Amino acid sequence: MAALRKRIAELEGRLASQEPAEREEHEEVTHNILDFPGDDHLPDWNDFNNMSLPTSNNTSVGDTETSFSNFIASTTAQSMPMTMASLTSTPVTTASLTTAALMPVVPLTPATTVSIATPQLHTLSGFIPAELDQLYFERVHPAIPLLHQRTYLSWSRKDIKKKSQLCLQHAMWTLAALQSAQYRYLQETLYRSCTQMLTSICLSDSGQDPFDTEQIQAWLLITVYELMRSFHRQAWMSVGRAFRLLQLLRYHELDNPALGIPAGQDFIEREEQRRAFWMAYVLDHLFGVSNNWPITLNELVVCTRLPAFEEDFQSERPVLGSFLSEAITEQTPRYLSAFNETIIFATLCGRRLFYGQQFHVRSAYGDMYSNWSNSTLMLDNILRQRVDILSQCYPPLDEASGPMMHFVSTMAQCSIIYSCTGADMMLRVDEGNAAMQTEYALRAATAAEHVIRLAQMLTRCFVFKVLSFSPPSFTTQHRHTSEKKYTLTRRQQIHPLASIPLMLCAEFLFKNQNVSEKFATLLERLLKEFEQIRDIEDPAQSYIDVMKRWQCSAKNSDRQQRQPSVDSAALSA
Repeated sequence: MAALRKRIAELEGRLASQEPAEREEHEEVTHNILDFPGDDHLPDWNDFNNMSLPTSNNTSVGDTETSFSNFIASTTAQSMPMTMASLTSTPVTTASLTTAALMPVVPLTPATTVSIATPQLHTLSGFIPAELDQLYFERVHPAIPLLHQRTYLSWSRKDIKKKSQLCLQHAMWTLAALQSAQYRYLQETLYRSCTQMLTSICLSDSGQDPFDTEQIQAWLLITVYELMRSFHRQAWMSVGRAFRLLQLLRYHELDNPALGIPAGQDFIEREEQRRAFWMAYVLDHLFGVSNNWPITLNELVVCTRLPAFEEDFQSERPVLGSFLSEAITEQTPRYLSAFNETIIFATLCGRRLFYGQQFHVRSAYGDMYSNWSNSTLMLDNILRQRVDILSQCYPPLDEASGPMMHFVSTMAQCSIIYSCTGADMMLRVDEGNAAMQTEYALRAATAAEHVIRLAQMLTRCFVFKVLSFSPPSFTTQHRHTSEKKYTLTRRQQIHPLASIPLMLCAEFLFKNQNVSEKFATLLERLLKEFEQIRDIEDPAQSYIDVMKRWQCSAKNSDRQQRQPSVDSAALSA
C-alpha cells in the first residue's frame, strides 16, 4: 500500500510539472473540438434589427432537415478523431494496463465536455410582444384552448424565465404572426429560433432542463403552425416529441386515483396539463385517420378527465370535467364544450380506424368470417347520438359561432363519412348486406352535402380579420349549458385545422366519384367552394392549392402505395 501511495504521488507530481506548451496545445485541441461546423452560418438572434429576413413563403422545412443531418454527421466525425487503426496500432501490455490503473481519475469538466451549444432565442422589443400576446389570445386561443391567460401574463412579465417558457412564448408569437398581416414577416425567424431551442432542450443530458408542460404546449403549437403551412411531414415529427413527453410525464393518467395529486399543484396547473394531453390526443387521431396510421395515445389507457368548462378554467373555478367514457355515453351533457365534442368525435373516428386495421390483420391470418355487425352497429348508435346532441343542445351554426364550433360541426359530418366508409369495407365480406351498404352510401352522401354547406361558410371568412370580441356575460343558469356569447363585429377566422376534415371529405368523394353520379356532383360542388376559401399560407391561393399539397404529402405515405391519389390536373379543372 505504501508503494502504491508513493507511485500516485509521483504521477501527481508529473501532472503538476507539465510544460506550458503542452497545456496550451491541449487547450487549442479542446477549442477546436468545441468549434462545430456550421457555427459561422448560424444567425445572430441578438442582432435582429440588422438581420435580413426571408421574404418568400415557400421556404422548405426539408432544407432545414438536410442541413441538420449534415451538421450531425460532420459533428460526429470531428468528435471521434480516433479510428480502429489508431486504437490497435499501439500494443497493449500488462505494464501499460497497470500504469493506467494507477493514474488518478480526473472527472470531466464543462470545458472538456463536448456538447451542442444552446441556441439563442430571438428577442422582441417595444410593444411588439404585447401585441403578439393579444393577437394570440384573440385569434389562436379560441381554436386551440391550451393556456390560462392570467397565468401566462403573470410569468411572461418576469425578467427571468425558464427555457421552456421562452419556447412556449415564441411558439405563441409564431402562430400569432402567421395570422397577422402586420407581423407576418416575423413568423419564419420566430419559428426557427423556437424549434432550435426546443430541440436543444430535448437533446440535453445535463438535467438542467427538466421536461415540463410548457415544452409540450410549445411543441403542440409548433405542430399547428406546421400544419397550417402544409409542412405535414415535419408536423408529424414535432407532434411526436409532444407524444413522448406526455407519456414520460404520464399525462394520460392525471386523474388516476391510485396516483393522487402532487403536493402544491393547483387547479390551473393541472388543467393546463389536461388540455395539453387532449390537444395532442386530437392531433394524434387526425394524423391517424388521415394516413391510416396506428393511434399513439390509445383511449383504453387514458385516465385523465376531459377539459373543464372554459369559463371555469379562466375564472379559476375548480370544476372538474367528465371522463371520456362517461362523456361519450351521456344522454345529456353536463356542460357544453366544443373542444370536448371535438375530442369525442376524434375518438369515434379512432375506433373506426382501429376496427378497420384489426379487420385487415385478421384477414391476413385467414379470419375472413368474423362478425363485425355488433361493433359496427354500436359505433353507429353512439355516432348518431353525438350528432343529435350537437344539433339539439348547441345553438344553430352561423358566422358568430366561432372557429371551434364550425370545426367540430365539420368533424361530426366527416366522422359519419369515415364511419360509413369503414363499415362498407367490412360488410363486403358478408353476404346479405346490400341494403346496409346502400344505407351507408346514402348517409355518407348526406354528410358530404353538410360539409359543402359548412365549406361555403368559410368562403365568407377573412384570413387575417377575426371576430372582435366583447366581454361575454354569464349567469349561473346557463354557464354550463352554453358556450360563450360574443358580439360579432367582423367575420370570423378559419380554424387552424379546418383543412384536415375538409380534405378527408374531398378524398372520399374523389375515390367514389365513379361509384355514383351523386358523389361526382358533390365533388364538383366542393371543389368550387375550395376555390373561394383563402389559404393562410398565401392568401392569393385557395384551398385547391392546399389540397394539392395535401395529396403531394400523402403520396409519401404507405397508404398511397395501395390507393390512387387525386390528380392535380383534375383538381384545377
